[in-house]
Amino acid sequence: AAPEGESSQVTSAGFTVATGILAISPAFTAATASGDTLLLLPGGLHIDEYLDAINDVQRNCYVPRYIPASLVTDGDMETSGATNWTTIGTMTTKEKVVTAAHVMFGTQALHGVTGAVNSGVRTASIPAAAGRNWLLSVGLRVITGTVTVAAYDATASANISPTATCGEQMHTEVRFIFTVPTSSENIQVRLTTANASDEFFVSYVSLLPQDLAILDLPSQIADARDLESVLYLPLGTSLTTSYNYMLKSEGLVPYGWQPLRDWTGVNAQRVVVSTPISYPLFYAFRAPAAVLTALGGTTVVPEDVVVQGALAQLCKKLADKTKDNSFLGRASRHSFYYGELLDRYQLARPTVRSQGQRRVSVSPM
Repeated sequence: AAPEGESSQVTSAGFTVATGILAISPAFTAATASGDTLLLLPGGLHIDEYLDAINDVQRNCYVPRYIPASLVTDGDMETSGATNWTTIGTMTTKEKVVTAAHVMFGTQALHGVTGAVNSGVRTASIPAAAGRNWLLSVGLRVITGTVTVAAYDATASANISPTATCGEQMHTEVRFIFTVPTSSENIQVRLTTANASDEFFVSYVSLLPQDLAILDLPSQIADARDLESVLYLPLGTSLTTSYNYMLKSEGLVPYGWQPLRDWTGVNAQRVVVSTPISYPLFYAFRAPAAVLTALGGTTVVPEDVVVQGALAQLCKKLADKTKDNSFLGRASRHSFYYGELLDRYQLARPTVRSQGQRRVSVSPM
């Protein structure tokens, strides 16, 4: 097959009407074969120019996203791969999946299949002050067997009470509040099964101390002004097992928050939230769509937005190459439609929002 990425040209003289064959010049360095995919792009533009135009649209479309707040590394499951989840015992499968049926929030879920009893995964250790209350919320689907969710005292190597067991195949939230033991300095979250070959999916693990008011924003939120809201998840319908709740039975509700931006600080993007934190919190924000590595890639941006935005840029390139000003008129029309579509789908970059002032009474000294 011809090497991937090669390009050539077809002129009107190179098309044979009787056979429907297109003659290209120059020839590929190797003959094409059955199954090869060829793109016929009009206008004398290189394939890279098409890709650049599409990616410019991708970078300027700010798509809505929701991910949980958590002190757990990869608690939102957005990191590629499962290296942040340490194996306990024996796991025959430990991977990230993107299947819609298993992902409740974000783009991925952690998929685990155990290979022995008392096996599963755990988080990295997190420093924790003794005697403080923490809120743990885990989104689970258990396909086979049961999963025990536990906060773990890494200092004393013991589970912290309470623990919860989930065996529901539907999307379920396991939620409880625990107190860090007086002798503990580090805690973990552990998900373990009682049997070999148990299978489960984890949508998220949210772990927050109830008295933590300043949260570092995750790397997905490059600028605090892209944060549209902080939301909390009310407690859902109780299930028969203790600390198990129906995950889809309640909607997300606005929560008190203020942005905190310090561009010269090591942690430049933060958010101040109301305390005590008695519910799992979620960030509602906008982020640029991912760029494509090839024209065969997929996008979450509506097709008509990509087409109109890319055509506006490509017509400008054609006007420059051909010196035909009629392409500038086409570019103007495509730019107009592109702007209208951005407004319709609300994909333009969020505008800076002013924060309301709060009056606070202060006792005279």
